[in-house]
Amino acid sequence: MLRFLLDENLPVWLAGDLRKSGLDAVDVREIAGTGLEDDEVYRLALRGRRHLISTNYKDFGNPLRYSPMRQTGIVIVRMPKCSVRTVADHLVRFLTGVEQSELSRTLIILEPSRLRRRRVT
Repeated sequence: MLRFLLDENLPVWLAGDLRKSGLDAVDVREIAGTGLEDDEVYRLALRGRRHLISTNYKDFGNPLRYSPMRQTGIVIVRMPKCSVRTVADHLVRFLTGVEQSELSRTLIILEPSRLRRRRVT
């Protein structure tokens, strides 16, 4: 089963939407509170073997600093002009249709009209 950790820059209710769709998703605020540094969020994702989902392109979009690992990937959501509901619906559709092998070792940038992937070997 796919497992996800949502960064606190996403709506807290989004983890519930993902769970209703059959995914194993937790919001970082549910397990560690608020105000964590990026390094701590990244370590939580790795320890829990969860794919990290964030809107923080500047930091988590840098694979030299935060590399997707063998069993985990990073999904960056970049939809600044979309409503929160539209972003959530787009993310749920994407995640319910993706396979583990498509996420592991991969940095994914999810945008309204395209999907970019960078596999880290």
